[in-house]
Amino acid sequence: MRAVLILVMVGALFAGVLTVALLFMRIPVEGLALVCWGLAATATSLLSIGEALVPSWAGGRWGPGQRKLPRPPNRLTSFGFGVVSGTCGAAFLGAGWLTEHIVPVILGGFATGFVLSFAGLRYAQRQGEAARAIQVALLEYSDRHDGWFPRGEASSEAALSLLHRENPSLVTADVLSEEIKGDMHVY
Repeated sequence: MRAVLILVMVGALFAGVLTVALLFMRIPVEGLALVCWGLAATATSLLSIGEALVPSWAGGRWGPGQRKLPRPPNRLTSFGFGVVSGTCGAAFLGAGWLTEHIVPVILGGFATGFVLSFAGLRYAQRQGEAARAIQVALLEYSDRHDGWFPRGEASSEAALSLLHRENPSLVTADVLSEEIKGDMHVY
């Protein structure tokens, strides 16, 4: 399904670029251009929403890779971008009669998508800041303990609490809660 959506998106984008070139040559293909750009936006929307709902579609882009901090895009950002793209697709495909009748819905779709995207970006930023604080605290801890990271506790969360005990101003309760919510573990 993902491959089909990518194929439709790329094909529609290519056709959309061709229609723009034809429009510059004063060949009347406005309707075809709207359909091409509408299909491209709709396929992009379905792909982004699919990435938000089906983790394997994202290819590991939501969470941190090895030794990397979390960064957007994340699930909420992907979903918000999908809503915005879908709204664009509906506006292009329904240009004319549809757009006139559902302008408030289109504006609401844009607003909802942008709010979701920005909320996702803020969440990713908080996780990134928390991961950076943990990284710095871990390196400082290992410098003071002959290269050892926190160990010997009943759980990874308890091991993280050792970082808080040694550096409470850097590893706050908020940082620890972001790390635990972000499903990052120290072993």
